[in-house]
Amino acid sequence: MTQRHEFVTVGDPGNANGLSALGGNGYGSVGYTYQIGKYEVTYGQWAEFLNAKAKSDPTGLYNRSMTTDKVANGLTRSGKEGNYSYAPINVTSANLPVDYVAFQDIVRYANWVNNGKGNSSTEYGAYTITTGRLKSAERKDQVITFTADGKLDVQVGDQIDVFGFRGIGFNSKTTIETVKKAKGDTVFTVYNNYPDQIATGKAKITVIPSSHSADAKVWIPTENEWLKAAYYDPTLNGGEGGYWTWATRSNDLPGNTSGTLANQANIPNYINGAPYFANGVLSSRAITPSTGPNLLTPVGSFANSSSYYGTFDQDGNVEEWTSTIYDPTAPLGTWNSSSNSFRVRHGAPYYNYVPGSAARDDDLVPSPLSYGMGFRLAADINYSEPTSSASLRSASLAGSTSQSLRSLGGEKPPLSSASVTKTNRKSYPASWAHFGSKVDATQEIWSVDYPASGTCDMWLDPNRTHLDYRIKITGLDFGLVARGVPTTPDELDDVYGMHIHWGPKGTAGPVALGIANPNQDLDTRYSFNKKKNTWTITGRWSNNDPSVVNFDFNLANFLKEGYSYLNIHNDAVPLGVVEGRFDPLNAAARDFVNAPATPANSYLVKPPKAKQTGFQGHHSHQASDALTGQAINDGCCLDDRLESPSQPYKSDRLVNYAQAQDRLALRECDGDSILQGIRNTPSVAADLFAKNKPGQHRHPNGLLMGGLNGDLTRDFERKLFGTPVLAADSFFL
Repeated sequence: MTQRHEFVTVGDPGNANGLSALGGNGYGSVGYTYQIGKYEVTYGQWAEFLNAKAKSDPTGLYNRSMTTDKVANGLTRSGKEGNYSYAPINVTSANLPVDYVAFQDIVRYANWVNNGKGNSSTEYGAYTITTGRLKSAERKDQVITFTADGKLDVQVGDQIDVFGFRGIGFNSKTTIETVKKAKGDTVFTVYNNYPDQIATGKAKITVIPSSHSADAKVWIPTENEWLKAAYYDPTLNGGEGGYWTWATRSNDLPGNTSGTLANQANIPNYINGAPYFANGVLSSRAITPSTGPNLLTPVGSFANSSSYYGTFDQDGNVEEWTSTIYDPTAPLGTWNSSSNSFRVRHGAPYYNYVPGSAARDDDLVPSPLSYGMGFRLAADINYSEPTSSASLRSASLAGSTSQSLRSLGGEKPPLSSASVTKTNRKSYPASWAHFGSKVDATQEIWSVDYPASGTCDMWLDPNRTHLDYRIKITGLDFGLVARGVPTTPDELDDVYGMHIHWGPKGTAGPVALGIANPNQDLDTRYSFNKKKNTWTITGRWSNNDPSVVNFDFNLANFLKEGYSYLNIHNDAVPLGVVEGRFDPLNAAARDFVNAPATPANSYLVKPPKAKQTGFQGHHSHQASDALTGQAINDGCCLDDRLESPSQPYKSDRLVNYAQAQDRLALRECDGDSILQGIRNTPSVAADLFAKNKPGQHRHPNGLLMGGLNGDLTRDFERKLFGTPVLAADSFFL
């Protein structure tokens, strides 16, 4: 049964870049006409692919979570290896976007479609996939030299995925820096910032080029191709062209009602502050991977909410892969201390309301199982897929389910014989502020039944220059991130990510510090007590660490407000398997939390002055906490939290950065207030603040702050005392 892909044409070649909030000089410019998938690839289409190419499935194209995760499943597998059979769970499932697909999987799919489907090759076509064996690896001066058996067809810039070596940092995902042939072998180098070491054992490698071949008919869209199709509209700005915030031709947060209403998408909405999903589920606590309900919607369910070019669901449903490799500065683009590890992802997924025009990911490092990840295809302008009378509705229904595990890139190596370091048993005096709590699965925003638990603790020194943390966990395997080799044979307990996040209790917040993938703390140490099956992770967070959130900013705005929490991700529960919050546990911590926010407090520091150059811009913002400077969607905070650019309430809105005066000139707040109004408007207590009501401000901590360059470090701040009245000199930078 052949299921066709529908494409739309994306014209207007040579459009200007936009979406500068993503960094750099902007994104979205494409100099040629091309086609892109009207819809995301569906479970029905993926089932056709698997039935053709995965009877034995040596490359792991089937992921068991496609069946077992009832929040986003849609596929079953039956039969035995060599004779596997795949089918959508039901008629509706056939039209749901496929989830849990890794980038290697979708490259093989693109090759298969490019080559004509059926029994055609998955290993070449749009992309030439090279696999081989590595016999040695050595790291010196932050460069790993790999030696591969034979002559591999690899080039500088190709992206590698290595698995099997014993030794930290050698099982890497990154791009090749140099290549040479030596004595019949292939020798190539990559960057990795772990200390000098020689790997033991042997490994397997998979290599994928950085871009598709010049004669490809079908491929994975580049970041610019994807963004242009989603957000560009040549009719905006009087026909000069421009970019929408949402892929629904709107700057307003979409609703999530299926049917013919305009500006709708499968993203969370909120009723009285509680999340409301497209299927009507109100409470995230009522949603579990074991019970569901399924939160995906059939592709194209929001009939009047396409992009200008006619694509559907580029915001909403699953997040989507692009073929563009993360740049080295991307905080979530690193893996095992190597940069350029992942391809860029875009689109607001069903569990997040940040549009793909404002973020390159969902603040989650891509998991080996590719949680929440789908895709669509791009194609040459002359490509036309053969027609077929087959219908999605003729897909056979579910058979029996196989529980075999997905291959994660090769055989498991033998257990490491490396010695275990002793646990850090350092005790701290009472003058150090102590924060922490228990860590278990019940703390997760979506309740999880998983047999892992422990504790998380942090101590803040009296001078407030660093935080020491100690995390003790039983029931998870940190072997891969700690030393490059798992401790148990169970693939699903492998930890691949651990971060300190920020956000109010009951919410899923962004990363503040990456402890494992990304590895942003330079002092992290792991130890394992084999007798107790307990891992202990220690480290020190300070301003010396390249964290996502500046250390001082985290103290003043997140730890003090009770927003800091630990989240650990593994293959069984990629969104987060165990969580624990950093609550105050001693008098020093409570004093820290309760201290008034005054300039005398050593943890409140002013950052350097911001500088803005270039064109003075103006955007019609529909979200909160936004100001404009240089036509960029910059962040601003007038209240006690930093909301995302797509935060659904129109509070704290500032526009028109007056570059010539190098100050913030307030022209609008909450949609219709003018400068004089904001100057004379007193602050409102948090419990009295009314959403969408103009002429009010929240800054209960006496801090007005904002940013001009898209990061989470404030570029200006103004201390406010009592009931503040704002004046023009409040906004000099």
